[in-house]
Amino acid sequence: MQNRSPALLALALGISLHAAGCAEPEDQADPVSDPQSLSNSALAPDATYAVYLQVPAGTCTGIVLSKHYILTAGHCLESNREVDLTVRGGTQGEVTLYQGRANVGVHPSYREDDAHWMYDAGLILLHGNGMSSVPEVRFYAGPEAPWTQSGGLFQGVGYGRGTAPGDAENCMDNARFGARRRGNFRFLGRGEVVGGVWRAFDAQSSVRSLCPGDSGGPLVLNRGGRPYVFGVTSRSYLRAGAPVTGILAEPLFPDIELGSRQAGRPLSCPVRSEGGVSFRVCSE
Repeated sequence: MQNRSPALLALALGISLHAAGCAEPEDQADPVSDPQSLSNSALAPDATYAVYLQVPAGTCTGIVLSKHYILTAGHCLESNREVDLTVRGGTQGEVTLYQGRANVGVHPSYREDDAHWMYDAGLILLHGNGMSSVPEVRFYAGPEAPWTQSGGLFQGVGYGRGTAPGDAENCMDNARFGARRRGNFRFLGRGEVVGGVWRAFDAQSSVRSLCPGDSGGPLVLNRGGRPYVFGVTSRSYLRAGAPVTGILAEPLFPDIELGSRQAGRPLSCPVRSEGGVSFRVCSE
């Protein structure tokens, strides 16, 4: 398993993304205590599926798919290769969930320029036994498409630097790097449509933007009193009121499943339904 080519992970991760700036990987730093990191939230009350990634490029946030797979932004991984990385959890990034080798895969068309941000997606395959346990995460699959209209509320969750959500200082507080935070955003009702399918969307916050280190983190909707991950953080400007761009998760899953089969550890993410909401839960 450890000898599989990381290129296999990226073979099928084809997505489209409209660029708006970048929540870049942050330089390596140890998690620190931040008692204000747990803001009151009805959308993402726990978000234990969001993990803190320490990768060669710096630090990012990821979304747990299973014991071995983590979804994140492509620019966090840079290229297809085998790397050493650390996966942390907890509200302060204080829990080490995995430390060791992993294959990382980025879409083969991804480049660090505005013409290729549409391929900003990456998949991590952990070696060995992976993580000992993982929480269930529900990925929203419809039937509504709230990102097509302006005004709807959602949350972004990440381990990036900056002050607590709602603070006008946004991403400037380096001392508070490494704790899990949430920020509220509203859809702008525009984004990227490819082949008649929405692939990405734009949003905005009046206060806290997404910050360096938040890239790859979950974007969360509330439906029927439950949180559903519907997107992946990609890019933002580092100031209040700036647009934020995210990738929709649902169009990714057929490609994720295909890439996992090619990598030799199949991942299944079937659509389920409960209370009028369709969603996916992944398992190996």
